Amino acid sequence: MRATAKQAAFARAIVAGLNPSEAYKAAGYSTAKMKPASVAVEAQKVLKNPNVSLMVRDGLNSAATAAVWSRVEAVKRLEAVNWKCLEEIKASDNVSKAALDGFMSSMSALNGLTNVREEVVRDEQARYGYMTNGELWEDPTAEFVPPLLPSSDIRGDVDA
Repeated sequence: MRATAKQAAFARAIVAGLNPSEAYKAAGYSTAKMKPASVAVEAQKVLKNPNVSLMVRDGLNSAATAAVWSRVEAVKRLEAVNWKCLEEIKASDNVSKAALDGFMSSMSALNGLTNVREEVVRDEQARYGYMTNGELWEDPTAEFVPPLLPSSDIRGDVDA
């Protein structure tokens, strides 16, 4: 048996992020004379319908796939900006504010998108001499190299 138009609208509303009661109302079910508890009960009945639950599962899976694709594309574009800014910084004796800002902003965004902020902080502490109390141990002979992660590390393609 196929889903009704209201059931399909309900499933789309759930996938869009509404809770079951909101989705029930948004799908066009009559709720004018119903108490909120009754709406919730009826919404759960619709949600448990096999056709509806299948549409919700498929919709959520599609949304998750689209979100991952978007994050992968965002990481690729940010990596390109990051490398272009780094090349400009390396090639210039007088670093432009735009290149430095672009590098730092893209680095921050990459760290956020890839959930490596804490890992980067631990890595910087280990590599660049930050002591556990947060003070910087300065080694005048050490060259500072910002922590850049290869794209394979960012996506998790490489075993640690």
